[in-house]
Amino acid sequence: MFHGIDDADWKHFEESVGIVTEGLGATTVLHTYFGDASPWIERLRELPVDAVGVDFFETDARSLGSGWECGVLVGAVNGRRSNMESVDEIVRLARMVGESTGAPSVFVSTISDLELLPRDLAAEKVRRLGEAAGLLREEA
Repeated sequence: MFHGIDDADWKHFEESVGIVTEGLGATTVLHTYFGDASPWIERLRELPVDAVGVDFFETDARSLGSGWECGVLVGAVNGRRSNMESVDEIVRLARMVGESTGAPSVFVSTISDLELLPRDLAAEKVRRLGEAAGLLREEA
């Protein structure tokens, strides 16, 4: 999504995603990252997936609209930086995104791979994601 998709390619992209997800029997998420997803969010929400993932360090949550029929994956932990997100920050962002979009399900995740971070730092980020997910599950 970083550079977008030409209008003529959307139909083929949607068909390709449908081929992959049809009959899969698993929760499917299309996770965009490394850029602002808002210019394409309406089209992304129409894809045959259970949830759309968004990089919230690049995308303003207010640009996503409301009335979502698919779930939203909240990219809440930055794999590009070593600063540590708090559990409270992750939970607060996920709540806000869930409330503003009205998505039927909210998932929390990293924005991108954590492979370039030191192992201990990456492990702590994953631990905090798990703790935040547990708190959000308790609220649901």
